[in-house]
Amino acid sequence: MPEYFGDVHDHLLRVAERIDSLNELLSDALGANVAQLTVQQNSDMREITAWVAILATITAIAGIYGMNFRLCPN
Repeated sequence: MPEYFGDVHDHLLRVAERIDSLNELLSDALGANVAQLTVQQNSDMREITAWVAILATITAIAGIYGMNFRLCPN
């Protein structure tokens, strides 16, 4: 009977190692996916920032020329 337990123990160790290996592989794949999403978000944020800078400049110019002051050239 004890030799059967030794065989079961050996199988259990192999399965535990396989689970750890798959868990590590899954963690690495998830990390790679997060890195890819971060790169895409950074690219999107650069584009949004460029559009905001353009629109902020136009808004500032419109704000200055829209003010009511006396010596405004027509």
